[in-house]
Amino acid sequence: MTEKFDFEQALADLKAGKPITGKDSVLGPLVKQLTEAALKAEIDSHLAQEVAPNRKNGKSRKTMKSTSGEFELETPRDRAGTFEPKLVKKHQTQNQGRANIIHYNLLILREIVFEFLPCLELRTTISVQKSLL
Repeated sequence: MTEKFDFEQALADLKAGKPITGKDSVLGPLVKQLTEAALKAEIDSHLAQEVAPNRKNGKSRKTMKSTSGEFELETPRDRAGTFEPKLVKKHQTQNQGRANIIHYNLLILREIVFEFLPCLELRTTISVQKSLL
């Protein structure tokens, strides 16, 4: 995993009017971080269940396209080549299937963010379209 999601920067980006979802969105880095954390947990579980000796063997990168924009995803590999990720399958570049769970959770997070915007006095600085809520 590269860098952690910066909530302070996300709030600053919201104040500046940056979109919550879509290309170059505020939530894009969070989707990346959550996906990579889930893949790390998957490979750890896989290696713990292996009977034959096996271990991690670096990461491969691919560009993922999701409703939160495009991002570089680092997918872990194992030395024996037996790891088949469930969340983001090999050669998959679109956010689909079980990966949508993360997207739906982020939609809930977006609802929470907009619920607290009046408390943060941001609603007046951000044009909010009801269709996005």
